[in-house]
Amino acid sequence: MANRNGTARAFTLIEMLMVIAIIGLLVALLLPVMRSARRSGQKSACIQQMRQIGAALSLYTDSFGKYPREIASLRGNGLADTQLLCPVDPVGGFGTRFQACFNRKASSAHKTSYETVFGWTDDMMDKLAQRDANFGVVACRLHGDHTESFLRGLADFCRFGPFMFSGPLLRLRRDGSVEMATLTLPAMESVPGSKHAFSIFDLFVDR
Repeated sequence: MANRNGTARAFTLIEMLMVIAIIGLLVALLLPVMRSARRSGQKSACIQQMRQIGAALSLYTDSFGKYPREIASLRGNGLADTQLLCPVDPVGGFGTRFQACFNRKASSAHKTSYETVFGWTDDMMDKLAQRDANFGVVACRLHGDHTESFLRGLADFCRFGPFMFSGPLLRLRRDGSVEMATLTLPAMESVPGSKHAFSIFDLFVDR
């Protein structure tokens, strides 16, 4: 910066602090916008993947007349391995880890983020249909809000995993549509096994 005599002078400390403060303010204003845009992009990518899963599922049911035992079976119907993982999956296979918790080993090493009704008993499927004829068949809860159980869920997944997310839920329905739903956890979400325990049905139908 030059003074009136045309000679250069240095910035004063106050001027430097003002510049830093302005930059800090701009960063503070832009970060939430950038995070929101990133979350929106990740959700859009997940919705597109779920639509691809729906198309593959339609091909499968047309060929075999029933749902597959596991989502990995859809890979032979135009579905790529990468389309089984949600962009925000914190464990790189959220749905597969749930299977392991219930001793339901997948026949394939390919991991998935998505939870499904595939492999459910006829009785459980009938209960779903009674609540909603167009019930969900594939769900992704990973775009929801982190609960108090999120960090504990990563360390003790089988106990706290069901309680890691609440709020926004993506649901692929029987007719192939993808809807935004809301996953509402009970008040005692941090006490698995209590009388307020989370119901897996809430992933696929509204209360």
